[in-house]
Amino acid sequence: MPLNVKDGSVWKEIKNVFVKINGIWSEVNEVFIKDNGAWKLSHKSGFTLTLSSDTNINLYSLFAAEYGEPSGAVSITVIVPVGVIIGGAGATALTVGNFSLGSTITLVNQGSIQGFGGSINGGTGGDAINTSVPISIDNQGTIYGGGGGGGKGGDGGQGSASTSTSSWVRLNSSTTGVNISSSSYSVQARFDSGTFRWRNNRSTRVRIYHASCVLRDTRTGQVQGTTSNAGAKTINAGATWNSGISNYGMQPLGMTYSWLEHEVTSTNTTTYDGGIGGNGGQGTGFSQSGTNGTQGTQGGTNSGSGGNGGNGGDWGASGNVGANGTNGNHTNGTSGQVGGLAGHYIVGNANVTWINQGTVAGRAA
Repeated sequence: MPLNVKDGSVWKEIKNVFVKINGIWSEVNEVFIKDNGAWKLSHKSGFTLTLSSDTNINLYSLFAAEYGEPSGAVSITVIVPVGVIIGGAGATALTVGNFSLGSTITLVNQGSIQGFGGSINGGTGGDAINTSVPISIDNQGTIYGGGGGGGKGGDGGQGSASTSTSSWVRLNSSTTGVNISSSSYSVQARFDSGTFRWRNNRSTRVRIYHASCVLRDTRTGQVQGTTSNAGAKTINAGATWNSGISNYGMQPLGMTYSWLEHEVTSTNTTTYDGGIGGNGGQGTGFSQSGTNGTQGTQGGTNSGSGGNGGNGGDWGASGNVGANGTNGNHTNGTSGQVGGLAGHYIVGNANVTWINQGTVAGRAA
């Protein structure tokens, strides 16, 4: 229970109690009051907690373990000696905890209080101190939020490559002769100055396999016989008359062909994956060094390369952004990921009275 004295007409709580012994004033450690026959602790002078290296500590829990659960406001000085490191391992390094309103808490840091480093690919750095109650801080050492993780590199864009192949496809279904004068396949013939000419009105080349041609001597009018040619005659696309069979003084009376083919061209396009973006580096933090991002991989044919991952941030610094993936000829590369934010050196800064801010790094909230 608090110990109060009446000063004039106002009751005031006593923070420190002194007694005079042999002419010398000395501070009293504990004051007990007899309440209904039982002596009860009414006042205890300021407490001291001296910390050793540890992780994820809660000052209230440490106080309760050392002195028992406080029944009200307390006065406590917490000391982090030189060489001692209070670190965050996936959580805040030092949490003040739920001390009662009116408590006087002083943190004297002569060592280092460190948040954890952000994970690869944009992880946020860890916080050093979090307080929801008033506290005074005398920082003679260092208080660091963890560095943010580097951003992942962007992926490379897809590439593509095409190959074309040509083949001859038969137009007529049988091998019986078909008179060349037929235009059912858009292939025509004519006699022009002793030359039998061909014309192809199709959009692709055609190829004629002709079997025979009946010739007549224009001077005598007599049929002279036939010529045979089992080879192929290729006629380019377009409505142009091309030279065919010519025999001076002979007029082709008719020509048959065994079959007619046209050229079919097919294009095959293959898509190739782009390179994979490199991983971002790890941020600097308690018991871990910061690392650089890894290099992105190369893509396939005509594909873009993956961007390099961003480097992890130093103490209290955000991670670096990952590089963009380069474009392929099919799709564009993706953007690199932003780096993770730095951790806070203090959360609850509005509750803090800085006796000495000293060396800090990171964000304050």
